[in-house]
Amino acid sequence: MNEGLFQSYEIKERNGKLAIILELNPQMEEFATEPGLVTHHPIGSLEDEARQYIEEKFPMIEDAVVSIVAEDIPLLTFPLHEVHQNS
Repeated sequence: MNEGLFQSYEIKERNGKLAIILELNPQMEEFATEPGLVTHHPIGSLEDEARQYIEEKFPMIEDAVVSIVAEDIPLLTFPLHEVHQNS
């Protein structure tokens, strides 16, 4: 997990479902550089990083909607655990 990627979090209930909002740290080099420049620090996908962060901080949460924001701009929203349907 990329330490310091998320500067804060908020957990709330929305329409009867748990919502976790993760605020990206604007000082992270990976997000502060000019678009197209390669950084020296590898970073996983934002979704993977968020899943790891939540697993580490809140191991008891199994079902939630996760939103990643940067300075109040939504970047990504996904279910914490994907629902697999039988075909």
